[in-house]
Amino acid sequence: MSTSRFLKGFKSEIQNRAFALHAIRRLVRRLNGDSRQLLWAAYLKLEVFNDPIYRRAASRWGIDVTPTAATLAKAWLTGSVPKCILRPFLKYVHSKTVVYCDELRKLRSIGPSDSRDFLDYMVAQEDLQIELMRLSLEGQDAVLDRKLDNFMRKFAGKF
Repeated sequence: MSTSRFLKGFKSEIQNRAFALHAIRRLVRRLNGDSRQLLWAAYLKLEVFNDPIYRRAASRWGIDVTPTAATLAKAWLTGSVPKCILRPFLKYVHSKTVVYCDELRKLRSIGPSDSRDFLDYMVAQEDLQIELMRLSLEGQDAVLDRKLDNFMRKFAGKF
């Protein structure tokens, strides 16, 4: 394991999780009652589920989980995306998340071997995000909660 490369990458992932939690929480509040809220509400549930898991991992490696000012500003702006462009926004986020997941796979490969379960989870939760977005883009929002619930049941209490 390349400790410094891994820690740098994981610090970035911690900020990414903080960004997602804050941005999606803001977006869900703004979409209250809107039919487009289904995906974003599911995504928020995932980020809330992720939060204590990531906090424990960060603590293990001595990484501060406090969002930076830049992370919070980016989250506020992202959570403010106009409702009229949510679909193109989702397509954009989906494509970026696919690319980012490949980065997480690389990060997993250089991570500590005694943390393999968490590192596999780190990639699995990103894969789930991609699947949820894809399903929503395909108009299959009705299955999002079931997919998310199955995922959370699978990983509940493991970390």
